[in-house]
Amino acid sequence: MVLKKMKRPFRMLSRAMLTTVISASLLVPGAAFAAEQGTTTATSVSKEGSSTNSKAEHKYKEADAKITKDEAVQRIRKLFPHLKDAEVQSVQFGEVNQYPIPNENVWTIIMQITEANESRSYRGKVAADTGDVLSFQLSSSGYSGERQPKPLNYPPKVSKEQARELAKAFILQASPSLKTNNINENTEDRYIAYNTSLFGPVRYSFAYDVYAEGVKVQGGDIRVNVDGNGDITEISRQTPASEFPSSKPKLTLEQASKFAKDNQMAELQYIPERRGARTTKWFLAYSPLLYNIDAQSGQIMDHVHQLGESGRTYKSVPATASAYKGFKGQADMTSEQAGKIAEDAFSIPKDLKLSDTSLRSDWGNTKGKVWTLNWMGEEQQRFGNSIYAVIHAKEGIVISYNNSQYRDNSKKDGSSPAISREDAEKKVIDLLNKVYPNASQELKQVVASDSSSNKTNYSFTFQRFYKDIPVSGDTVSINMDLQGNISNYNANRSDVADKELDAIKHAVTKEQAMEKIWNNTKLELQYASSRGDNPGNLAEPNVMNLVYVQSLKDNPNTPIVDATDGKWKKQWYDGAENQFSINPIDIKGHAAEKELNTLVQFNVLSTDESGKVNPNQVVTIGDWWKMIAKAVTPYYEGYSSSNEIKQPFADIDEKNDYYDAVRFAIQSKWLKADIAQKLNPEQEVTREQFASYLVTVAKYSKVSNELASKLPSVPYSDASQITNKGDVWLAVQLGLLKTKDGKFNPKDKVTRADAAVAIMNLVYMQGKFDQNVTNHNMY
Repeated sequence: MVLKKMKRPFRMLSRAMLTTVISASLLVPGAAFAAEQGTTTATSVSKEGSSTNSKAEHKYKEADAKITKDEAVQRIRKLFPHLKDAEVQSVQFGEVNQYPIPNENVWTIIMQITEANESRSYRGKVAADTGDVLSFQLSSSGYSGERQPKPLNYPPKVSKEQARELAKAFILQASPSLKTNNINENTEDRYIAYNTSLFGPVRYSFAYDVYAEGVKVQGGDIRVNVDGNGDITEISRQTPASEFPSSKPKLTLEQASKFAKDNQMAELQYIPERRGARTTKWFLAYSPLLYNIDAQSGQIMDHVHQLGESGRTYKSVPATASAYKGFKGQADMTSEQAGKIAEDAFSIPKDLKLSDTSLRSDWGNTKGKVWTLNWMGEEQQRFGNSIYAVIHAKEGIVISYNNSQYRDNSKKDGSSPAISREDAEKKVIDLLNKVYPNASQELKQVVASDSSSNKTNYSFTFQRFYKDIPVSGDTVSINMDLQGNISNYNANRSDVADKELDAIKHAVTKEQAMEKIWNNTKLELQYASSRGDNPGNLAEPNVMNLVYVQSLKDNPNTPIVDATDGKWKKQWYDGAENQFSINPIDIKGHAAEKELNTLVQFNVLSTDESGKVNPNQVVTIGDWWKMIAKAVTPYYEGYSSSNEIKQPFADIDEKNDYYDAVRFAIQSKWLKADIAQKLNPEQEVTREQFASYLVTVAKYSKVSNELASKLPSVPYSDASQITNKGDVWLAVQLGLLKTKDGKFNPKDKVTRADAAVAIMNLVYMQGKFDQNVTNHNMY
């Protein structure tokens, strides 16, 4: 078999993901290609194993349904008994509230329960060919009404193992087309960590991979939530393909592996380390391109980009007569001035008026504020009839533009678009020079393959370079419809200083990095959807291909090789950072064994490289605020507000490792920011100090202050050593801390085990306090 290196489309990411997830596709924003409907001509395999064009013409209609709408409703009622008397609001074929309308053979069902003065709606999808329930959620914020069980806080009635059995049984009941050997639990899915919190209603989350003919279906996973009562609260699954090609590949694993090794791709990039929405530092690193290989034809699965030795290829951006002028004023520009920049650049129709404006902070840039602008017409209340833009208030840079007015952009058979791709590219380049500073010097165009003849718009992507090296995430994506109108413009440009990039040392060669990457690469035979190249194109049929998927073996969440020290590095840190901690080896028989194990299970504590949790290690102030933040909200590092403080304390700023935890504590009103004071995050926590922290988290600070003025003393033999008697007495009375031999020992240091016990005491007190520990509702 002859293996061919072809042009291949990258996996599509949203604009937000471009700034948080590192992979080779980081340099190509998903909005650009996902919006270019129909540009991907995927290759699938017939049942005999030969390659065929997968772009089927069939569009599903209600006549294709093998399950009636009434049967679909009954499937929902049977699976969720709480809805047996719910009123059916609507049952529609397909997914009609989405554009373009997905080409799916499904029933979309909306049901409603009304009790007293409260109504709640529920929405689900049922496969119209198999009767499989694809998605349904009882509630996004707990339960409601007498017909449903109330949410259960810790401790739950069912264990995780019991919930796991319930989840698997439910999947098989909800999916008649699946058998036991068609599903396998994926315990490493990041979804699990994001949906697990010690505080609030108990929820177990499980993810299962789906298999067809013994082969894993990429992206076909099923996700199920089970509450503490043992009730299923949610199921979620992508609409499956109706047919699968033969599972017997022409290409052997050995052949595919040799081809992958001979055609390794990795690109040297400047890459940010991100914690939540903020950048903490920059790397110079090699980012591997792990492409899929067609198991029948031996082709790289890409039909969008022209590939070179490092991955995608680029061409220069020529300068034009149009030039970026920016804004020269001393103060921020007005909304009218910002609107004029957008109107001049994008030719916004005169019948649309600038009707809604706001000045806000830009989460992705620390250099100032942005204007968000909205133009609407007379039918402004009709969804979609608007134009939206974001303009930097100080510099006049266009950050984004979106024209959501409906247009029929479909290319009729035999007709030609109003503008050719070549002319569209010239028009886009001219726009780019006009709205992006130094576009011809800083940007290069990502070279696309020959475009398909069956598309609805043109898509262009541009990458920012610094001294001939791409800056990850700094991209511009532009979409133009076939009439020559810009439909979308999105520009990401980090505010990293040149000197910060210049200071990064480059010591690792590409050959050294490629060897390290290959030694950690595995290939696995899987079914992959043709939509994997273009997931936004739901209007196309979901056709499956048999492919060899490349992935990293040991560290899938640290996918870049540092060009300075040659080590694997992680770009994005979040609540799922340490979700796969192994069982601790050093807590057996410890007095706090149960509490420590629970905190490891919920990702509040993690083991070190040797498998130790170090229960007797003293906790610092910074450690404590990290622990309680993780216990309350696993993804606290990404939790932010528009008015967050950049430097809450003299020794805590955005570069500090404890910043996110401290920021979360301030937002939770556990701490009060004071830039004139130091937090001293490395200082070890004493028991008296810990008592104050616990009382604050429990929201009893005001009560404690009242008690302090009324308590003549506290009944401990070491009372003379206690300064804050109200907090100490209250923490003990609430059962959060204990005394020993009549002493409180206020100056003793708090260990990880002590903190674990205290957190679990808080957890068990849920529902017994007048207020919840946290106002952050992750449900």
